[in-house]
Amino acid sequence: MSLKSLTLGALAGAAMLFAAGAVSAQSSLATGRLSFVQPNGTAGPNDVIHVYLRLTLDESSVALSVDEFGAVTSGGPSLSEIADAGIDVNQSYGVGIGGYVGCGGSFFPTGCSGGEYAFDFNPAPVNFTLNGGESLDFLWLTFTPSGGPAAPGIYNFYETAITLDAYGQDANGDFVFRTFSPFGATCTHGDNSCDFSRTVAGGGGVVPEPATWALMIGGFGLAGSALRRRRAVLA
Repeated sequence: MSLKSLTLGALAGAAMLFAAGAVSAQSSLATGRLSFVQPNGTAGPNDVIHVYLRLTLDESSVALSVDEFGAVTSGGPSLSEIADAGIDVNQSYGVGIGGYVGCGGSFFPTGCSGGEYAFDFNPAPVNFTLNGGESLDFLWLTFTPSGGPAAPGIYNFYETAITLDAYGQDANGDFVFRTFSPFGATCTHGDNSCDFSRTVAGGGGVVPEPATWALMIGGFGLAGSALRRRRAVLA
């Protein structure tokens, strides 16, 4: 499985802002699971295809709260977890929502670019509180026909996730970024029984599936003038 990564600068167009803020030393990560809201369906060759995810917290999970600026205010990593990640908690730091998509399946015949569809991340959800056992539906990905109507066939992909991301500086003033993945990902085993698929009108053939996978981080940004903005490759 080959991996593809993007720099922070390349993500600016799809990013949301994090607000730097304090995280309680006693807080623990919210936990839950992700699923596709409408995993199967049909679409016309000119239709924009919207991928909605459902985040459902475990019954025993602590609440997850995100403010209007995208900062995770509860349910994120604790101070000790942030410090263990190499971030100096005595300086400005932040926690927000990010994520990735595994670029495998017939929506991505050549990795994360090219093919019948172009895709974009939508902004991560903001201004909500989710308690244990509750669910939140949100628009996560958008597939748009590229270069004219999409060819008839069945288009699918498997894996995507949202993450809780902490960022700041280490003791030397260097930028540090750490990803926590407490919600797992959709369809990690790449099986058609759990994929997201759309049958494009006009045919029933299966679009050839690529042999490669890629990861793309999305849905995050940086805020706070106290932080030095540096480019960093996210693997």
